[in-house]
Amino acid sequence: MPAPIESRITLPAGPTLAYAEWPAERDDAQTILLVHATGFHRRCWDAVVERLAGYRVVAMDMRGHGLSENTEVVAWDRFGDDLVGFVDALGIEGAIGVGHSMGGFCMTIAAAERPEAFERIVLIDPVIMAPEIYAGRAQWVDGEAHPTSKRRNQWRDWEEMFERFENRLPFSVWDRRVLEDYCRHGIAPAEDGNGYVLACPPYV
Repeated sequence: MPAPIESRITLPAGPTLAYAEWPAERDDAQTILLVHATGFHRRCWDAVVERLAGYRVVAMDMRGHGLSENTEVVAWDRFGDDLVGFVDALGIEGAIGVGHSMGGFCMTIAAAERPEAFERIVLIDPVIMAPEIYAGRAQWVDGEAHPTSKRRNQWRDWEEMFERFENRLPFSVWDRRVLEDYCRHGIAPAEDGNGYVLACPPYV
C-alpha cells in the first residue's frame, strides 16, 4: 500500500481533526471509515488497511489524539458529535463504518444521526452499556484525577516505547507490526526539545 494522504479539517463547531486517506483506483469505490479507541490514533489501522484493496479508506484522529487538536477533556458523546461533523465535512455516504472501543461508541452515534452515511457498521469491542449503568456511574470531572493520567509521558524515541511495551500485557499479545505503528505514530516531539511525548496526552 502507498503511504496515505495526510490531511486536516476544522469542524464548524469543533476542533481541527487530522485524518489519513488511502484513495481507491476507482472513483465509485466504497469508503471504509476507521475510528480508533481511546489513546490510539489513525495509523494503528495501517496493517488492516493493507488488506482492504479496492476500497477508499479514511482513518481519523479523534480530538486530543494523534495529530488532531488537543482540547479540553470531553465526554464520549462529544467525540461522537465530532465524528458526525467529520462525516458531514467529508460528505461520506454509503460507507462501511468501523469503530474500535470508544470508536465503536462514537460510530453508533454517527450512524444514528446520519444513517445515510453508512451502509453498515462494524463495532469492535464497543463500550456500550445499558442506560441505567450510565446513570449510576461516577464521572471524572478532571482528567488529571484519573489513574490513566499517570501514564509515562517522556520517551527518547518510538523504539524505546516499543521495547518497554512489547513484553507487557496487553501489548505483548498484539501483532508486532501493529505495536510498531502504535508507537511510531503515537508520539510527538516534546515542546522543550527533550525527546518525545505521547501524542494523546495522558490527561486526555
